[in-house]
Amino acid sequence: MKTVRRLLVPGDRMKRLGLTLACLLLVACASARAERREASMRAELWRQAYVAMNGRQYARADTLFGTLIRDYGDSQTGRESLFYLGALRLDPRNPNWSSELAETSLELYLRADSAGRMEWRRPEARTLYELARQLNLPTEARVPGLQAETRVVEVERRVVVPAREATTLQAEVTRLREQLALREQQIKRQEEELDRIRKTLSGTGARE
Repeated sequence: MKTVRRLLVPGDRMKRLGLTLACLLLVACASARAERREASMRAELWRQAYVAMNGRQYARADTLFGTLIRDYGDSQTGRESLFYLGALRLDPRNPNWSSELAETSLELYLRADSAGRMEWRRPEARTLYELARQLNLPTEARVPGLQAETRVVEVERRVVVPAREATTLQAEVTRLREQLALREQQIKRQEEELDRIRKTLSGTGARE
């Protein structure tokens, strides 16, 4: 049985070529739309984080900068978020102030500049990093200006606290202990998130 081959006439070839080009164009357009959408989302997150930081909404700014690092860590925006996250956690007005987390964020920021492209912000990042590192050292190992001053407290007499005041003081101590435990839990969660971010940026952990 002979095989019959259908010869493509010029019109058929042009149609097939047209369909191929149309498919390629659709794919390119879809990819461009996705990139524009991602860039728009990234820019909006950055705007919200910056506004929150300037408005002293520390918890919200911390969350937004963390999201930028997690989702766009390979971009310039993600790397700059590491700097602002470190500065945010070193701000003494921040209730969740943490020199340990600030040091880690700023260290990651400085490490990310392997190509030396962030020289315009490197001096500030290096200064904040060194300050955080000093604060994390034992008091006696810090530079003189950051060492604790010796204070002499003289106790003149023993004060007997009435039972009612003692009960009030005990309640206040209990409340302060609960606040301290809550802060320690928050810091632990932040440390776990930062550790996961560090692994993602270093390539040792799975990217979410």
